[in-house]
Parts: sequence; C-alpha cells; structure tokens
Amino acid sequence: MATDVKTVGRVWLVVASDRDPSHGWHWRGLFLGPSLAGGYMRWGGSDWIRSPLSRRRISEMAQGDLVLAYQAGEGIVGLARLASDGYSSSVAGEFDSFNIALSPKIRLDCPLPFRVMSDIPLARRCEFVRVKRGTVFQVTFSEFRALVEVIFLLNVNRIDEILRLINAPHRTDAGAQDGPQSAS
Repeated sequence: MATDVKTVGRVWLVVASDRDPSHGWHWRGLFLGPSLAGGYMRWGGSDWIRSPLSRRRISEMAQGDLVLAYQAGEGIVGLARLASDGYSSSVAGEFDSFNIALSPKIRLDCPLPFRVMSDIPLARRCEFVRVKRGTVFQVTFSEFRALVEVIFLLNVNRIDEILRLINAPHRTDAGAQDGPQSAS
C-alpha cells in the first residue's frame, strides 16, 4: 500500500509527554489548539531538550522535513512538517529548538501505539524503538514506509489526505527561524 509514498526527505519522530505538569506538553496543542500567528509553533528549548542524541538530531533538522508526532502513552498521533531548520534557543547554546508548521498537518483518527510499532520488523530498527530516551529521533525511509503502511491500515478513511501531506514539497513557505509561539 505504501508504494504511493514517494521520497519524503528526512523524517523525524518527535515525542511529547504531559506526564510532568511543570514542562509537559500534548500534541493536541498543535492539532486541536487555536491558530497561532506566524503559521508555526516553537518546540524545545534548553530546559526541555536534554538528550545529546536529540540535540544532535535537531542540528540535522531542515525546514520541510516530515514529523511523526508521537504522544507518550498513546503512540504516533499525527504528521506535520517543520517550519524551520533546527536552531539554538540561546546565542551560544546547543541546538535545542525547531518550529513546526501549523499547516499542513494531520491528526490521526487512530494512533499507532508503541506496542504495535515494536511488532513491525522494520520499525524495530528505529532509533526511538531501540533508544527510548529523548525527544527527537531519526526515522529512515524504509522504517517510515513500514510505519506508514500500518498508519494507513488504522486510518483507512484518511489515506489520500496522509499521502498529500507526505508527498508534498519538502520545503515549506513558513520559513520561521525563531518565534514566540511555544509548545510548553
């Protein structure tokens, strides 16, 4: 079924968790929240991104890359695009922030839970499945294709919409490198 998926550029799995009320966040803030000025939502910051692997991955992020929105305790709940390259939230700091475009984005009707992800042979190789600690993980094209096949099965009525987002041009027009919108 995923044969309709073209080369998508880089894919990142970004984890949100609202377990800690002091700095937690839920993806519903992006998918169901009010529209924000500027067309993007700022993610991260030095108090949020602590994992060396996540900081390295953020340094590799580029505007237009695809994001698999993973909510702790629920699974992959949606897809979106980056509105910026990864950047540092402070002048001399490490890479710890990026902006997510408010459009296009898709909130899945049926999330792909971790227990199902970890049963998909190709997905078992995903950084996220192997490492489990951090916020930002790289997903290879073959891993992505395996995941999206199951996402299609769980969201049959949204396949065309999902394909449009996946196969859209890789660079967005939002272009925001920094901004006040925060996902905290």
